[in-house]
Amino acid sequence: MKRNFPVIFFPLFLTGCPMGDRVPMVYSAKLLMVANSLCIQVQPEGRERMSSLWIEEIGNPEHQLQKYNIVDVPVSVQKCLPTYGYTFQPGRAYHVSFMLESLDKNNGGLTPASRSFSNGFTIWINAGVWQVAEL
Repeated sequence: MKRNFPVIFFPLFLTGCPMGDRVPMVYSAKLLMVANSLCIQVQPEGRERMSSLWIEEIGNPEHQLQKYNIVDVPVSVQKCLPTYGYTFQPGRAYHVSFMLESLDKNNGGLTPASRSFSNGFTIWINAGVWQVAEL
């Protein structure tokens, strides 16, 4: 039995998980409607800036917006993130993803220096007012 132990359990040790959590965290943003327009808000951590944005209508890949290497879009809890003129329609479902990069973490050599956000949602009309609900 002592000879079989290494032969049986050695392959199990080779397939073990690496130390630490290497899967990046994906956060959710706050979504609300302001004057029939989508408002995306987040709580910034330090001097974060939006670096990329991707919006798509679920089930309609032709109706999407992708922006990368965005500069000079600071994040504030009091302001909505820009959607760059993307047109949302009531009765449809959407997916929005964006990345925030921290200047402080980048300059300090801290990792991860960015945070990823992702939300699925639908828009509808209730008594003439546009509303949003997360999927």
